[in-house]
Amino acid sequence: MSITPGAGDYLIWFSGSMEGTLANSTQYASVYVNGAQLSHSERRVFTEGSILNNSFPVATHAYVTGVGAGQTIDIRWRTTGGTATMHERTLVVTQVDPSNNTQVTATTDATTTSTTFVALAGMSITPGAGDYLIWFSGSMEGSLATSTQYASIYVNGVQLSHSERRVFTEGSIPNTSFPVANHAYVTGVGAGQAIDIRWRTTGGTATMHQRTLVVQRVTTAAATFAAAQDTAISGLVTGTTRRLRFEVSNEGTLSSSGVTYQLQVAETAACSAGAYSAVPTGSSGHWQIVNSIYMTDGAPTSNIVPGLFDEATTFVTGQLKDAGNATSNITLASDAFTEVEFAILATGNSTPGGSYCFRLYDSTAATPLNTYDVYALGSILP
Repeated sequence: MSITPGAGDYLIWFSGSMEGTLANSTQYASVYVNGAQLSHSERRVFTEGSILNNSFPVATHAYVTGVGAGQTIDIRWRTTGGTATMHERTLVVTQVDPSNNTQVTATTDATTTSTTFVALAGMSITPGAGDYLIWFSGSMEGSLATSTQYASIYVNGVQLSHSERRVFTEGSIPNTSFPVANHAYVTGVGAGQAIDIRWRTTGGTATMHQRTLVVQRVTTAAATFAAAQDTAISGLVTGTTRRLRFEVSNEGTLSSSGVTYQLQVAETAACSAGAYSAVPTGSSGHWQIVNSIYMTDGAPTSNIVPGLFDEATTFVTGQLKDAGNATSNITLASDAFTEVEFAILATGNSTPGGSYCFRLYDSTAATPLNTYDVYALGSILP
């Protein structure tokens, strides 16, 4: 149960069936990244004296950012005594766009005696308008014989009834913990509406141990332009990935030499007079280049339709960039044009209400392009 997926941000799912041989022992399973435990992902099965060698499903998941090249995502497990057995099992990881994923976690036990659904501590996300996939998992137990503990997903205060999961505490196994997991797909979540986990017990005290809630905004359609060509965009939100596309055309009579196009930005109301600097790949600036699952750094662009207006006759392949702020050399003959695209986001250092201009810079010649008709413009939500 080990995967080395390469650098990136990942969703992780594990499931299996686990049992123990020793009365009153506990078996644990957890996600590790680069040798470090994700504590919130720990799930447990308690082997009470009357249920030795009884196998139970176990499931856990996590969202992790910044996995490095060569780092491993793996599942590790232990038992407090006797022999633990894990039967058939599955580990899946998938690279994701961080702008579409949100996670909350908790490692401190939560308890409730409520017989009606109440909020589970720490398990609420307000992700913004959209359609979402939702995953929750934890470990749950009850203190009272013949009681039942329930957990369910709620959206905007309304239960998704199909997501309700239960653990029945039979008379001989009070305070016996079992993993619980559920998931859902929901459409039409409104701005300001919460996705949360609620739970209840029919009697006694219910306890929820380590737990994880992840939501992912689902993109079901092809990418579309956020505004018409050469139109400024306002109300941009920090932490959200945007893709910025430029066209460069050679309208002179001579061929250009190879040009490396670097993305630069300036916070200014007058684009022609701004103090420009390269957009970094780190988060030190107001904007940064970020990874996007929808592009591969250095991959060729195409003359998409609908797209930017063709300012010349012959299209020359450009580049998609999500790991660096500059293309490789691109040569344009007379009456030729290219398109380059960058994945960027506004960082927490950006100015609320601030106006930003973006341009391409000829880093080969260390000079701005000699003719600049239109700048890309955007402003941050106040």
